[in-house]
Amino acid sequence: MSRTLTATMPADVTGTPVYEEQGAPPFRLLLQRLVPLWRYAVWGAALFAVLAASAVIRLDVQQVRNDLARHDRAERESSILNDRLRLEVDARRRTLAMEAVATELGLGAEAQVVRLSAP
Repeated sequence: MSRTLTATMPADVTGTPVYEEQGAPPFRLLLQRLVPLWRYAVWGAALFAVLAASAVIRLDVQQVRNDLARHDRAERESSILNDRLRLEVDARRRTLAMEAVATELGLGAEAQVVRLSAP
C-alpha cells in the first residue's frame, strides 16, 4: 500500500488545497479538516476569557458599591449618635456648673426661676 498525497478537492473554505493520504484512517481525515479552525477556537477562548473577566469585575464593582453605601449609612448614623452624645454631655456639664453656682450662692429648692423674654 503506497502512501501518496492526492488532492481530493480543489480547495476548502480557506482557499488552501486539501490533501489526504490514501489509506488514512477517518480520524486523521477529520483532524486535517479541523486544523484550519484553530484560529476560531483561539478567538472563542479569548472572547470567553474577556466575558468571564468582565462578569467577575462587574460583580466586584457591585459588591464594592454595596459596601460603600452600607459604610456611608453607618458613618451617618454614628455621626448623628456622636452629636446627640455631645449635646447630652454638654447639657450635663452645664447642669453641674449651674448646681455648683447655686450651692455657692446658697440657693436651694426655694430659688425662683425667672423666664426672660426675647429682646
